[in-house]
Amino acid sequence: MLIVDADLHKPELMKELKGDNNLGLSNVLLGYAELNEAINFTSIENLHYISCGVTPINPAVLLGSAEFKELMATVCDQYDMVIFDTPPLASVIDSMIVASQTDGTILVIQPGKVHYKNIEMVKDQLQKSKINLLGVVLNKIPAADYREYYMDFDYYDSNKKYREWLNKIIKRREN
Repeated sequence: MLIVDADLHKPELMKELKGDNNLGLSNVLLGYAELNEAINFTSIENLHYISCGVTPINPAVLLGSAEFKELMATVCDQYDMVIFDTPPLASVIDSMIVASQTDGTILVIQPGKVHYKNIEMVKDQLQKSKINLLGVVLNKIPAADYREYYMDFDYYDSNKKYREWLNKIIKRREN
């Protein structure tokens, strides 16, 4: 599996994976590095990543370039699974550019931080662009709530606040 930090505005992947290779996606796309120089290995077997690299002046242009399409084709041939980590879909166009070139998109949402109307808007944008939405991951769930879910094996029924929040999204979509 390969994870690519395609958030060329606020990269986080290299910090999380504790990497030290400064060559990354933007370096490859700008022609300053070869793809194999930007691929990093981890302590986890068969998990590799490409960091963001240098912060470019216009990330959307790089992600919409022929070089990016070529890079995508190359890494998709080399790896069984490729995940592109992008900025939030509602914040910049970069994410839509990347999503439009992939097999599917997964939304990562922090409950209580993102209003359901914004999620609905992003979902509508994805549908209008014919982008395959694979699902949603809830992120940064408070530890107390997670423990409750883990013990009950029924997270949504054991936490009324999140159940109501998700139901709002579902009901508004059905109407």
